[in-house]
Amino acid sequence: MLSRLGRLLPRRRRWREMRDELRQHVEQEVAERVRSGLTPAEARRTALRDFGAEGRWLEESRAARGWRPVDELTQDLRYAWRALRRAPSFALVAIATLAIAIGATTLVFSVVDGVLLRPFAYDPDSRIVRLKDVRLTDPEGSRGTISYANFADMRAQAGSWEAAAAYDEWLVSLVENGVAQRVDAAYVDAAWFDVLGVRPALGRFFLAEEAEPGRGRVVVLSWGLWQEQFGGDSAVLGRTIEANGIARTVVGVAPRDLEDPGLSGGSFGTPRMWAPPAAYFETNSRGSRSFTALIRLREGVALSQAQAEVDALQAQLVAAYPENNDGYGARLVPLLEDRTGGVRAPLLMLLGAVTLVLLIACANVANLLLVRGSVRQRELDVRTALGAARARIARQLLVENLVLAVIGSALGMVVAAAGLRALRLALAGRLPRLELVQFDARVFVSAIGVTVGAALLFGLLPALRSARHDAAAGLHSGARIADGSAHGLRATIIGAEVAVAVVVLVAAGLLIRSLVRLETVDPGLEAHGALTMQLLTPPDLQDERLTTYYDVLLDRLAAVPGVETAGTLDILPLSGGFNSNSFTIVGRPEPAQEDRPGAETRAASPDVFAALGVPVLRGRGLTPADDRADAARVVVIDETAARLHWPGEDPVGARIRFGDEQYEVVGVVGGLAHFTLDRSRDATIYFPNANAPAYMRDDPALVVRTSIDAMSVSDAVIAAIREVNPRVAIAQVRPLDTVLASTLTLPRFRTLLLTAFALTALLLAMIGIYGTVSYTVERRTAELGVRVALGASPAGVLALVLRDGFRPIIAGVAIGLAGAIALTRLLTSMLFELSPLDPPTFITVPLVLALVAMMAMLVPARRAARTSPMTVLRTD
Repeated sequence: MLSRLGRLLPRRRRWREMRDELRQHVEQEVAERVRSGLTPAEARRTALRDFGAEGRWLEESRAARGWRPVDELTQDLRYAWRALRRAPSFALVAIATLAIAIGATTLVFSVVDGVLLRPFAYDPDSRIVRLKDVRLTDPEGSRGTISYANFADMRAQAGSWEAAAAYDEWLVSLVENGVAQRVDAAYVDAAWFDVLGVRPALGRFFLAEEAEPGRGRVVVLSWGLWQEQFGGDSAVLGRTIEANGIARTVVGVAPRDLEDPGLSGGSFGTPRMWAPPAAYFETNSRGSRSFTALIRLREGVALSQAQAEVDALQAQLVAAYPENNDGYGARLVPLLEDRTGGVRAPLLMLLGAVTLVLLIACANVANLLLVRGSVRQRELDVRTALGAARARIARQLLVENLVLAVIGSALGMVVAAAGLRALRLALAGRLPRLELVQFDARVFVSAIGVTVGAALLFGLLPALRSARHDAAAGLHSGARIADGSAHGLRATIIGAEVAVAVVVLVAAGLLIRSLVRLETVDPGLEAHGALTMQLLTPPDLQDERLTTYYDVLLDRLAAVPGVETAGTLDILPLSGGFNSNSFTIVGRPEPAQEDRPGAETRAASPDVFAALGVPVLRGRGLTPADDRADAARVVVIDETAARLHWPGEDPVGARIRFGDEQYEVVGVVGGLAHFTLDRSRDATIYFPNANAPAYMRDDPALVVRTSIDAMSVSDAVIAAIREVNPRVAIAQVRPLDTVLASTLTLPRFRTLLLTAFALTALLLAMIGIYGTVSYTVERRTAELGVRVALGASPAGVLALVLRDGFRPIIAGVAIGLAGAIALTRLLTSMLFELSPLDPPTFITVPLVLALVAMMAMLVPARRAARTSPMTVLRTD
């Protein structure tokens, strides 16, 4: 190998000697022609033309000796680096453009990959599906929970199911060292972990017989709870813990990487403890749709085949139990789709937008390269005249572009990493599977693919154009050769940039207008100055004891400095929790089951409306006298219920029936947004705590109205709660402002991100327009000088430049608006009270683009208007 390396050195030296000798011959020939009377420029041009054959022979002889790609690539890289150092402004603009575009693309692709594409570790072949109950009249509005009795009947007959299990949320008050803490948990069938296909990290999961009454007092802990509460001690197996006042034995610990299937809703979080249902599932009524069902299909069973079987089983249930199932259907949904369905459309929209920004960036860099290529054309003509092959020049230019793309990609990864950190801070707990988003090998491979693709995309046209250029004609014509073809190509690129920018700007404009409307929606409460938290009462507080506890607690809280009033509500507004029930209005004909009026039902303390800032509109609110077990049965309804169920009537004094009990409507209060601000208000009925169903009373949300900063009294409020009863668990301590703001997190995120992409696209288009017009003015200096010499006014020259510059922009705006009309219909589900063809948006975007284009063109256009004909003539 050393011998071979040694032989290479003299060969390379001989090659340099031949090259230097040829250059010496050229210089001698130039000198002789100058002596014969030619100008130096003419002498060099004719010498290079005549020596072209010898130069090509030099290249051919090099090819005959054998191509050494490593040597040539190294040479190309060194030359590319020197060329970029000689043009720092161009390099910085191009690299910054690519870094922003590639970084944004990498970030959004990573999020889409981690959230939408990466399968569950326990479901790589996508065989786990969710069985959802849907209302046939409103499938999209259905919650998807199912009756356990219906599920059990289907499971007994289904042949396409390998395993199936049901799930129900369960709040646990876990008492350790005399202090209670709230733990989100779940009741699950014994087959639950079989459906997921996971093994315990410690101990075992549930046995089938542990679902029998009296034998289900065992629990499985999550890895996180085991580490935090029990220090990761393996002796936890067999330990007895107190959960909701019941002694339960720990039999296992779930694996560390068990990903939450995302089935919890409302105020419940990711389960950290699981227990078998015992008799709980079996005793639930067939009409109670509160369970979530997961199914692992048999291998080889298609989703369509399993759905057909479920449809047949559902038809049997409708026939057998019409009072509970008429109007309902059953649908199988892949688990990943069910988990990410709410964010799929926004993420795909952002991926499309960032891809458009990448295309704009590539087009902008291509435009810069075309301008730079025109400036360097004489250099390339000389190299061609010296014998460089066209393919060699094209390859050199592509290597330069690749260097730009590699540097831009490296900086883009830094931009993407910073963006991911910001994303995790902004969307923690709001974007499903966000913890899975990371920059792994797949992301790096994708980034490399984007880099190479970008280099080819923005560098191919300039490289091919330079390679096809007529070197002899270029040298003969001098520096000011007209370049009509390049000008047309640059104009086309500018038009394409503008068209893409219009589409992204229109989409961003629609989301901004929608978000503004959403933020002006009245939630029906006064969020500022209110502190909220979730309480979990122990089982020994029941009936009268629970009512007494609430009375004592609220009186104690009223004595805390800074507290004005306090109240409880079983489900906090804007938390997403639900408790829908049907009722009948006394004095009206008895409707069929499916035609009964419905409403959200809440258990409330008398002062909760004052704590929330909800006004009483008619009649009265709840009073302490109503909150007694022996008090007359009364309810308060909201204005939505009054409008829907008593249109044109005064509902105060009306009587309604829930089950066997009748209640008198004593007042009407303002409507609250229970779910999200963009959802229509649900009719709501409020029961006094003492007369509400037992399941609505145990785990209330506490709302404390303060006269000072809400969080500043949180420690005192928590101390007061524990002073009254330390076995009451406390969780989710936060201001009501935060609860309200969290409902806008996702709309704000997608609007902010798309707006950032739109502004980036606008900035890139502005840079492209400025560069194109500036270069055009420079190339037309002689023409403009002649026009001025012939009498053209500065205003006329200014108008000429602006008119020529606006032509591709107008075409791009027209094409972009047509594309926006076609594509923005995909945003319909993300818009609040706004049409995807919103006229103000479609009018504003072209005006903004026209203003930006005018600003970009004004500087070079004014420079053209001040062109001095004498300067031009002296130069020529």
